[in-house]
Amino acid sequence: MQLAKQSTSKAAPKRRTPKRSAHAGTMQAIHATWRKVAPPTVVDAEDLRTERLSFAARVLNLNKPLESLSGLSGAQLGRVLDAMRELERATSRPAAPHGVPTVDRRPSTVEIHHLATTAQVEAIDKLFDYLCWTTEGREGFLENKFRMTSRRMLTPVQANACMRILFNIAASRDLRARGAERATQAMIRAEIPALKRLLGIDQGKDIK
Repeated sequence: MQLAKQSTSKAAPKRRTPKRSAHAGTMQAIHATWRKVAPPTVVDAEDLRTERLSFAARVLNLNKPLESLSGLSGAQLGRVLDAMRELERATSRPAAPHGVPTVDRRPSTVEIHHLATTAQVEAIDKLFDYLCWTTEGREGFLENKFRMTSRRMLTPVQANACMRILFNIAASRDLRARGAERATQAMIRAEIPALKRLLGIDQGKDIK
């Protein structure tokens, strides 16, 4: 009788609640951080996802479009999160008490690894302005050529490719406006240096 009593009173072992995996935690952090640093023109959930995947693919230098973050390794997710947090630190500004101006003591030009430089973004903007393209036209061009709507999210290589295309378009337009029936590649190449001088675009190492 004593043995039976002991066996029935024995408590069942408690089940251990599995801890959230590091992989899932990093994914959650990426989603939360991206909502802070995504281009302000991107508000739709599907667009946020598309731009997030595009950003990750550029950070990781992937040759193929990225379909999902879930297939990435923990190390790859860490690199993506680090790049997003670096972008967040670069674009954030410290809050100041009411009536007291904020003094930003950081360098005025902040380079973000894997993203277009300030000089490249400014050059692209000058070319867009010279072409008199609307906001919709600019975003449509970037979406068609680079699968994104913000020139700030281009990689340095993509930014240079973007400028080459815009220079070709602008030079070809100017040549035709001056009476050329057809703007050949040789004519366009000869026109671009003068176009750079006209727009005040630096021809240094950041812009090729």
